[in-house]
Order: sequence, then C-alpha cells, then structure tokens
Amino acid sequence: MQGMTDNNEYTGLLESLRLVYGYDFTEYSQSSIQRRIVRFMTNKRIDSVEILGKILLRDEILFEEFIQELSVTVTEMFRDPLFYKRIRRKITERLATYPIIKIWIAGCATGQEVYSMTILLREEGLSDRSIIYATDINQKSLHIAREGVYGINNIKLNTTLYCSIRC
Repeated sequence: MQGMTDNNEYTGLLESLRLVYGYDFTEYSQSSIQRRIVRFMTNKRIDSVEILGKILLRDEILFEEFIQELSVTVTEMFRDPLFYKRIRRKITERLATYPIIKIWIAGCATGQEVYSMTILLREEGLSDRSIIYATDINQKSLHIAREGVYGINNIKLNTTLYCSIRC
C-alpha cells in the first residue's frame, strides 16, 4: 500500500504536523522525506500515510520517534576543513573586534561541529568571550552533544585535514 501513496498524502501529513507541532519539513527533499516516512511506517507496521497522520497527531511520544527518523544527524569533527580554514582566514579577525561573540549552530546534530568551532575559537584566543548556541530538533542527538564524548575514529580524518590546512 505504501508504494501507492501519492505526493499529496505526504504533503498533507507534513502540513498537519507543521500546524499541530510547529515542525516544518515541507522544504525537505521530497524523495528523502518520503523515504524516511516509508521506513518509519515499515518499522512501526503502519499501512498508510493517512493512518500514520492520525496516530502522530494523537501520540506525542510516537511523534518524537518520528522526528528522530526524519532528522539528519550527519556530522563529524571538522567535517568541512576548508570551511574552518575560511573562518580562520576571513572571519576571526573581524570577530576579534567584538566584545562578545555569539554563534548559533542550528541543526547541530550530535555536536561535533560545535566542538570544532570551540576549538577554532580557542586557538584564535576568542573563546573566553564567545557564546555558542547549539540547537537541533532531534533530542537524542542533543543528548549526545551535551555529553561531548566521541570515538577516536570519528575525529581522526578531518581533524588531520584541519590541522594540515590550519596555517
């Protein structure tokens, strides 16, 4: 039955969730969001988008699980080394002119990029007057971010790349 679902049903589901819970997934890649919804339905043995919508609108706990499935949690330390190089070369000098630096990392996932930014700010002597706000809709990811404990394999590659382009 899931394969017979049309795009309007997915759009209707996402719009209902936006109105009730305030989470807006309507701009996500349609194929990606549909794939995640179908995977969630399969895992929960739910036969149609219509039934899924009715359940999610009544069951906030299941809705939280649904959010976990929809959110993207891809991150790693210094995931884009050139990004950090550009910040170091083009932005930190300007940031140094401010008495307080506030940075918001929206969609921080499990937090590795937050810690990467913190390291960069510390290296530039800016961490003592910096505040980093890190947010994400995925509560499990935020829990991991708060813990700040990551396996060595998760940080080796890009940290090495970052260190090689740091100067």
